[in-house]
Amino acid sequence: MRHTSATKRRLLTMAGLGLTATLALTGCQVEQGAAVFVGDERIDEEVVDSYIDEHLQARGFDLAEQGHADFSEERQSLVAAVTWVELGRQMGLDSEGILTPAWSDPGTIEQLFTEESVYRGQIVSALLEDHIPDQITDEHLQSVQNDLTEHGLHGEINPEYQHLPLLVALSLASEDLSEQVGDYDIKINPRYGDVRLELLPEEILAESPELAGLYVLEF
Repeated sequence: MRHTSATKRRLLTMAGLGLTATLALTGCQVEQGAAVFVGDERIDEEVVDSYIDEHLQARGFDLAEQGHADFSEERQSLVAAVTWVELGRQMGLDSEGILTPAWSDPGTIEQLFTEESVYRGQIVSALLEDHIPDQITDEHLQSVQNDLTEHGLHGEINPEYQHLPLLVALSLASEDLSEQVGDYDIKINPRYGDVRLELLPEEILAESPELAGLYVLEF
């Protein structure tokens, strides 16, 4: 097993919370009963609701009494997941067949989040393929530093941070990313509020949870 030093895992010498940087995409009105459209593919609210029901049952909630409870964050997380999955499918990426190909038989919530993780990593890699720098320059460091400072993280950036090339690519490629994903004409039902697609992979967020929300696609 390869171990990564603490130095390379740490991005900033000092850090604070408050990250909200986004790569904005315009959300539009969608048809009644639809949760998400990715191109011509419609994912119904019933799909999201079925995942919510499974989630609540697993946590021991009484579904008959859930009407007054607020599960907006859970719904946003699920909508983001189905959006990532459908986007990955339309990009022709391989999820190892974790889910069935039709949303009429969507599988379990565990399968959904597993496939989301696989697709999200592949999608971000595909989108950033031409943006990962061969060598990190002072200008690259400053670009990431500006993003971090603007959104509430303070401290001197660590040039040995192992995921720095990815952060540099995301910092430099925001307009290109929005344009590429925009080509798939993603529409999310406004009832779900501000749904954001987190661009940083789970590996980085697990190591550095303070980076959550630093680079996202927002609808």
